[in-house]
Amino acid sequence: MKEPSPGPAAPDHTLPESGDNTSNSIYAYQKNVYVEYLEEASGIASIYDMTGREINRSKLESMQLNKIPLNVEQGYYIVKVT
Repeated sequence: MKEPSPGPAAPDHTLPESGDNTSNSIYAYQKNVYVEYLEEASGIASIYDMTGREINRSKLESMQLNKIPLNVEQGYYIVKVT
């Protein structure tokens, strides 16, 4: 009798860990996005609307809270930090 084949592997939903275990924070208040960027080197925050259009790109200063003012309608946005 033939053994049943295993189903597809379960997806891995874990986030990759940073090498130095830093934890960056992102939050919004009123018409600003705040990124607490705790990496050693500067970075970039790209903000996208729900259609995937980039609406803002800002340089992040290392080891501090960065304020990014936005002039957009209230809604959902995606923030990508690199």
